[in-house]
Amino acid sequence: MQNLSTHKSTSETPRQSKDLPESQAQSQPQNLSDRDLLERMQLLVQKERTLVTEILHHLKEVERRKLYSDLGYKSLFDYAVRELGYSEGQAGRRIQAMRLLRELPKDRQEEVERKIADGSLNLTNICQAQSFFNEVKKASPDKALGVDDKLGVLEKLEHKSSRQGQEALMESRQSVGLGVSLPKEKTRSLSSEHSELRLVLSRELLAELEEVRSLLGQKAMGMSWAELIGEMAALSKEALKDKKFGKRREKARPSTPAPEKLCVQTPTPEGELKASTSSQPEAEAKSKAKSKAETKSEPEPKPKPKPKTHQPKPRSISKGKRYRVWERDGGACVKCGSQQGLQVDHIVAVARGGGCEEENLRLLCLSCNVREGVKEFGLERMMRGDPSPERNGIESGP
Repeated sequence: MQNLSTHKSTSETPRQSKDLPESQAQSQPQNLSDRDLLERMQLLVQKERTLVTEILHHLKEVERRKLYSDLGYKSLFDYAVRELGYSEGQAGRRIQAMRLLRELPKDRQEEVERKIADGSLNLTNICQAQSFFNEVKKASPDKALGVDDKLGVLEKLEHKSSRQGQEALMESRQSVGLGVSLPKEKTRSLSSEHSELRLVLSRELLAELEEVRSLLGQKAMGMSWAELIGEMAALSKEALKDKKFGKRREKARPSTPAPEKLCVQTPTPEGELKASTSSQPEAEAKSKAKSKAETKSEPEPKPKPKPKTHQPKPRSISKGKRYRVWERDGGACVKCGSQQGLQVDHIVAVARGGGCEEENLRLLCLSCNVREGVKEFGLERMMRGDPSPERNGIESGP
């Protein structure tokens, strides 16, 4: 037994070293000197930072083309987490940093990218800065920070930890008149059927919810907040469906037949029915002569203009048809399953001769709709800068 164990231990160590080339074995961390290990660590970190900027550029292009839609993902964040394997925090930081860079001019983008590459700015502080910029814009759109202001904030975050970055941003918040930073809303999955939602409500909103509880009557007295929100959601859903699709959306409109011409008949002494306009030739002749005399004395009336027939627009979709498409597709995008930003899309585009038949209509979210337009008409045509849905091949939906 002793010989066998000795043979096993001596045979494993040489085999591990033989599997690696000599140069690669020498570059293993345990084989490096102290100085070489530290130098190599610096090179690897530098390479990682450079790679981060390349990843940001690739994320920007993936979002521009909406490529995640072809893979069945609802958003770039969904794609980064489920396809690329990032954690939610990693995905959020990279996407926020990418969008901040996208809002800057090209020369300023390169300036920020250099600071990311040399370690002056980290993704956490960039993400916090972008959240601050968005908050300022939401609070007062007319006072959104310009390029120079944003770069000034980023400069204050250089060479700072995330905690120091929060303190610097707090000073910036006070300088633009923003109040205390409130916790962000968070959703956490508890089970396959339940999720935890954390949010902060204003005093006014809380009072409005209590008023809704009062209006619901006695049945709402013992409701929890979750049950109250569920009741409000059910009522709101029906009201919004009435607004979008009409109250009588489920009933087909009855077709009214054209009224028939009536012929007045009078009974004769013999009890037979005869038409009053065709039974007496003499009376008919007198009426013709009378009408000729009237036409000579009176001026001829001008012919009435023909009423204009209403031609439906090629993109016009009735509320009833929208409702049927909505119900058929389950109120969700048929490609990715998203329930946000839904639009009625033509499977065969109107520009390609497609009509508004229900068989040619489907529900798509905005991202999937734009992606279909990119594949059909090309990226350049879809990105010309005209935001109108018709110019971008997008049909506004319910």
